Amino acid sequence: MNTIISTAANSQKAVRKNLFLLGVFILLSANLFYFLSTYNIIHVSGDSMLPTLENNSYVLTRSYYLYESIQAGDIVIADIGDVLIVKRVAAIEGDYILIESNKVYINDELIQTTSRPRNNTQELQLTEDQYILLGDNAEISRDSRNIQDTIANGIFTSEHIIAKVIWY
Repeated sequence: MNTIISTAANSQKAVRKNLFLLGVFILLSANLFYFLSTYNIIHVSGDSMLPTLENNSYVLTRSYYLYESIQAGDIVIADIGDVLIVKRVAAIEGDYILIESNKVYINDELIQTTSRPRNNTQELQLTEDQYILLGDNAEISRDSRNIQDTIANGIFTSEHIIAKVIWY
């Protein structure tokens, strides 16, 4: 009789142990899925973000829309159809932008100049869900100033911005 009771007790311990291990496995799997679906490592190719990001460097990104809004100064990954680009958010909703010759003004403050003058002047007041993205290396960057063929007026929306750089 003692043998039967002992076997039942061991069986209950084994079930509890297996349930505990299953719970740990499910918890680890859920955390791994969350991390892999939220964070990505992106290879940076090109010099448009020099000196902040060097050619052939890597950045850690997080899907921005899960956590916070996009702010001026953030570095983001944007999808422009044929390629992903890494740029800095220069202007957000409510900002006034003036791109004149080789100068970029945000809210009447000069933020960037290049040696490549433009033939036209562009004046914009950004509305809800509109962003101006610029490369830190203005001389060679493909960004809101010169991407009108792909992005209307060079204005990006949250549909274009897929991630926020959180480490570089």
